[in-house]
Amino acid sequence: MNKSNLIDKKAVNTETLMEVLDCGRKTATEIGNKAGAKMCVGRKILWNLKLIQQYLDTIAE
Repeated sequence: MNKSNLIDKKAVNTETLMEVLDCGRKTATEIGNKAGAKMCVGRKILWNLKLIQQYLDTIAE
C-alpha cells in the first residue's frame, strides 16, 4: 500500500485496514470496533481511519 494514497482516504475496507494495522482480521476489526469507526453502507463495511488513529493515539503507551 502506498502511504501517500492512504493519507487521502477517509475510510477503508477491512482488508486495507488489516494492511494498515499490520495485523489479522480479528485484531483489525476489534480495534475498529473499539474506536467506534465501523460504518455500514448497505452490505459493505468501511472503517473511518481518523477515528482509528485517534483511538490508537489514546491507547499508546
